[in-house]
Parts: sequence; structure tokens; C-alpha cells
Amino acid sequence: MAVRIGVDPKWFQANASMPHFDICKTKKALALAAGAVELERREFVAAMKRIRQTWPQKNGKWLLPVVGSFKNYCTCGGYAWQMNGRPEAQPHMEWCPQRQEYAEWWAAKQRS
Repeated sequence: MAVRIGVDPKWFQANASMPHFDICKTKKALALAAGAVELERREFVAAMKRIRQTWPQKNGKWLLPVVGSFKNYCTCGGYAWQMNGRPEAQPHMEWCPQRQEYAEWWAAKQRS
């Protein structure tokens, strides 16, 4: 989503208590128009717990997500499996153009 709405990677907050991008209201509007969903407080807290447990870190810093490595752009939000509750092994919906590429990448990752 960040890439799609033109958020600069330098806005990623790696040292914060939660990994996130600082965005302005204009970018928020673009995100919502592109399919982002605003969460109620309870949903937000649950998502933050999942993120804290699963988001990769190195030397105490959150790692910037890499989502541009696939040739097909994800339209189902599968790259955000930490937040959407789908399993890491297959986070993409069946209709997503990135599903097969991700499945191949995941299989290779498990072999290495």
C-alpha cells in the first residue's frame, strides 16, 4: 500500500514502539481510496499485538517491509499478512495476481 500511494520509504519508523509510516492526511485519503480499512480500537489493538509478535526486527529496529520484489502487484493485501490475519505461508487471496509468485517464493524459502 505504501508504495502504491507514493509514501517514501524514509518515512518508515523503524525505531518506534510499533513499525509504521508517518503519513499526512492526503496520503491517508489515498490509502483509503486504494482499499485501506480504518480499524475500530479493538481491531487495532489486536492487529498491533500480531504485528509485535511477527514483524521482523534486527538489532532492536523494525525492518522495512519489502513488497516490490514480485513482478505482479498484490491487490488483495496479502503482503500485509501480519495485519490481515492470513497465514504467512499463503497470505494472498486466490484471485490475487501475486498468489502463484508468492507460493513459489515461499516454497524456495522453505527449502533454503
